[in-house]
Amino acid sequence: MYVNGWLRERIMDEPLNWHDLEIFHAVLEQGSFSAAARELGLSQPTVSRHIEQLERTLGKELFTRTSTGLTPSELALDLGHYAGQKVHFLGDFVQFQQPLRVFQIHALDLIRDVIDELQGVVHVADHCDHFLGDCWR
Repeated sequence: MYVNGWLRERIMDEPLNWHDLEIFHAVLEQGSFSAAARELGLSQPTVSRHIEQLERTLGKELFTRTSTGLTPSELALDLGHYAGQKVHFLGDFVQFQQPLRVFQIHALDLIRDVIDELQGVVHVADHCDHFLGDCWR
């Protein structure tokens, strides 16, 4: 299909912004800027600006805006598949990263505890050395 080939070339020439893709995907899924804004916790003008930026980057309109809502263009539908993959990949990465971050925090706490214990042992050893040194003199 022409649009798929064009889109593939365009993405290779100029990678798309992840945040723009996330917002675009929400608009496509929700069917409106305001519903996507609510889902993402953004303002409707912010969502509109990101879609306009993405349209400028691609040089083509993604949605036809009417009084009854948005109609996605053929390009938007094709881009929706690409954006969906990226958004799901990012979601999987975040889900994977969260337990890893918890592990890192616990590992750092354990290392701090070990260091505290070692400092205590060194402190006791210093006192023993001082005490034993005095005893042997």
